[in-house]
Amino acid sequence: MGTVKEFDLALIDFQMPEMDGGQLAEEIKKDPRLAQVPLLLLTSMPQHGDAARLMRMGFAAYLTKPIRQAVLRDTLLNVLGAKTKPGGHLSLVTPPARREGPAADTPDRGKGRGSG
Repeated sequence: MGTVKEFDLALIDFQMPEMDGGQLAEEIKKDPRLAQVPLLLLTSMPQHGDAARLMRMGFAAYLTKPIRQAVLRDTLLNVLGAKTKPGGHLSLVTPPARREGPAADTPDRGKGRGSG
């Protein structure tokens, strides 16, 4: 295998042909050359419990489509600039309307989601 270029972040859609975003995340995390790349999931089907499940899968963030440009930008900046917590884990960045539990964090804290 050739040299692997370093990636700052992987932006992954949940619904893809042949494998879903969770399966892709699992493959990425198994590869020691890619395991430290932060993963951001895009989904059109959010479900209760996503934050805990996606954090266990290794995602640093997830956003629900459709995604506003400002929310995507803020999330990317948050994930790329994130510092590890004392326990060695990143807080999961979640969409403003879907925050769950104490591990959830969002760059839009205090802002309404709006309509459209």
